[in-house]
Amino acid sequence: MKLNLTSSQSAVARSRAPAARGVKLAPARRNVSVSALPPAESEANDALAETISRKVKPMLVSDLLNVPKLKRRGLMMAGAAAMFGCECCSDMLGTGAAQANASWTYKEDGFSGPDFWPDQCLTGGAQSPIDLSLANNRPQAGRGTIKFPVGPLQFDYGRYEKVNVLNTGHGTMQVNFQPGNMVTVPKRYVPVRPPSQLLASSPGGACLCPTKPFDLDLIQYHFHTPSEHAIDGKQAAMEAHLVHRNKNTGGLAVVAVLIQPGGPQPNPCLELGLEEAPTEGGVQQASTKTVNPAMLLPRATSQGTQPYVHYTGSLTTPPCSEGVDWFVLTTPIKVPDKQVLDFMRFAGNGKGYVRNSRPLQPINGREIDYSDQFQI
Repeated sequence: MKLNLTSSQSAVARSRAPAARGVKLAPARRNVSVSALPPAESEANDALAETISRKVKPMLVSDLLNVPKLKRRGLMMAGAAAMFGCECCSDMLGTGAAQANASWTYKEDGFSGPDFWPDQCLTGGAQSPIDLSLANNRPQAGRGTIKFPVGPLQFDYGRYEKVNVLNTGHGTMQVNFQPGNMVTVPKRYVPVRPPSQLLASSPGGACLCPTKPFDLDLIQYHFHTPSEHAIDGKQAAMEAHLVHRNKNTGGLAVVAVLIQPGGPQPNPCLELGLEEAPTEGGVQQASTKTVNPAMLLPRATSQGTQPYVHYTGSLTTPPCSEGVDWFVLTTPIKVPDKQVLDFMRFAGNGKGYVRNSRPLQPINGREIDYSDQFQI
């Protein structure tokens, strides 16, 4: 299956402003479900289940999942830390065992939560996730209005294949692929400073330099709840990350897909993860079913388009290595309410509904490409 992401224009926004190496034998599988909750579930969990089961409209994540609002201590700490340099370049993909045994968590209390994550999580100045402003299909006022052409982003996800499924030990399953599912990023134009260095310039006076096309090879996908990225201050119920490796440079790129409740049919990519993931953190096993990662991509709108955003950021888990290309598809896919709850319960190791998303990070003057279209 080949999909084309096309964008005729993009706006540059300016402001101030983490595969598997588990080798242990897996225990018997467990289908994570919320169909039979123990009677002693907390009132908070009951309230959450009721909220999602009502198929509410997208809302502030603080309302949907009862987590702190966007202005939080972690955001302030990251902003203050941006003034420091860091040359930590440890394994950008990590390993299953390392992820499961690491002492970091998503807890808001204690000294292991996001506010205390090490390495570039604390000192980096180009971290992910971020809040993306798409109001009126353009950047917020004061974030720049320079526009320039952007070519098609081409997905070549067409194969059903068996995969390896890892329980990361950090609230998600990771579905690992063999090489062959490709994304091609075409030539883009990026601003170059100072303007005097180039003769050509775009409207508004910014000089633009073309980049070379490059290919991305899918490595794995995994999930977070709630979504890690926000759109105009609002987060979705979940977010899928399709992690790729740049075939030319070896760097990482992530396609992020927002997920909302209310869908009529279970998503097969999420369902495979829930059904096939080992129960023990740091363990992986071969799947008994096949999956096609294209089932995680949103379809075109009634107008045949789908917007997306590109920026350069980081991994959203320790060590939070930077230099990651992000492509955020801004129209969500929908899954049944039960799948959202099942994943949240998986994140809590079957003991409650738990979140596994990093707080939003400051933009710190990064340029953000806002596309116009996603075309099949």
